[in-house]
Amino acid sequence: MERVRSIFVQGCGYAAAVALAAMMLLTVADVVLRSAFNYPIRGMLEIIELLLACSFFVALPASFLRDEHIIVDMIDPMAPAWVPTLKRIGEMITLVVVAAMLWQDEAALRDVAGADLDRPMGGPELSRFWAAEPSIEHFDALTAVEARPDAPALFLTDDRRRYVHATPAAARLSGRPLARLLTMRVEDMTRASERAAVPDAFDRFVQDGSAEGPYVIARPDGSEVPVRFAAKANAPWPGSHASVLVATAVGAPDVDLDLDAALVDAGFVVRYAAG
Repeated sequence: MERVRSIFVQGCGYAAAVALAAMMLLTVADVVLRSAFNYPIRGMLEIIELLLACSFFVALPASFLRDEHIIVDMIDPMAPAWVPTLKRIGEMITLVVVAAMLWQDEAALRDVAGADLDRPMGGPELSRFWAAEPSIEHFDALTAVEARPDAPALFLTDDRRRYVHATPAAARLSGRPLARLLTMRVEDMTRASERAAVPDAFDRFVQDGSAEGPYVIARPDGSEVPVRFAAKANAPWPGSHASVLVATAVGAPDVDLDLDAALVDAGFVVRYAAG
């Protein structure tokens, strides 16, 4: 048993060292690529955050098992007989605090992810389609202006058809939480019968520079929402493509889809002038 414990402790130490070395090398590589080639590593900030957490929480079990925590003797000289009992009480308090932290983290995750946390993206027909990797680019212009509360349903996608930003109205229209929506592609919200045609249609849209017309959103509960959309390629900046959507209903009057005004209302740009 002692040998297994020693191997586990040594493995934790090596894993923490690898995480620290990776942080250093990635930081250097990101600085060099950004300065020399204007090509930074995607999601660098999040990668460093995860590696920092790994280096700490992987090394922590080794410190526990080696009993190498920093200790200040305050009670030992005065009441050495109480020390074992106080240690047990401290361990029990630690267990309760850690359990409460885990419960709070799970509650926060469920609050962000909503009902989709433990389910695939949609109904049974979508169960074999998994969400694309999250796009975690940081665009200063996205948070430069506070969005209006009545901002319309507006999506931003990148060249790979991944959603990189969306308004709360867009999340409500899609029937998905924002946290889930921003891990998806355009075809993930398209009904199954039309999904295969999305890549070609998206490429034509980017080449033409704009598109508009009807569209049907497939929601996670299996329902479908018919909408009208207006989209503009490379807006509000190159490499991002904006689209504004409005639900359509029988007998409802047509709504003017002003994409430029929607970009302003959503807080993406202060003032958008069509090129």
